Amino acid sequence: MSRIYAPLQLAQAEAEQLRHQVRSGTWLARDLARANILLLSNERPVLAQTTIALRVGCSTAKVQRTQKRYREDGLASALHDQPRPGTPNRLTPEHEAFIVATACTDAPEGTDHWSVVLLNQQLHQEHDIVVGNETVRRVLLRNNLKPWLKKNVVHSKTGQAVH
Repeated sequence: MSRIYAPLQLAQAEAEQLRHQVRSGTWLARDLARANILLLSNERPVLAQTTIALRVGCSTAKVQRTQKRYREDGLASALHDQPRPGTPNRLTPEHEAFIVATACTDAPEGTDHWSVVLLNQQLHQEHDIVVGNETVRRVLLRNNLKPWLKKNVVHSKTGQAVH
């Protein structure tokens, strides 16, 4: 049998905001589920957490976490995920500059352009860093370079293009 905790009391403005967002459906599904949890907890305080979980279609643990986060940190914390740290970037700005500078030079012997694989190999040789080819490709795209599509244009010091 589930426990019935002290009822949540949402402010009138918070409840109206949640009702509006649930009706409009413009949030992420997980945020809408949390909004429904809070609304049910506010409108029907006698409902057990298992009943709320069944009506929303989530676990009882999610109901408990959402209610606890609302009580401790407020509405915004209860509705939205906390930022996640993610993994730190392996490439420093110097590594990215090396990739861009290398892509803008003449291609190695036997090829007509720098491929992502070749750039990655060059980065590994020069800086002894191991990253995936997708990481190198993203660096090139951020800098609007696509050496795999066309030969690079090397600009002379006078500003005239030389192919």
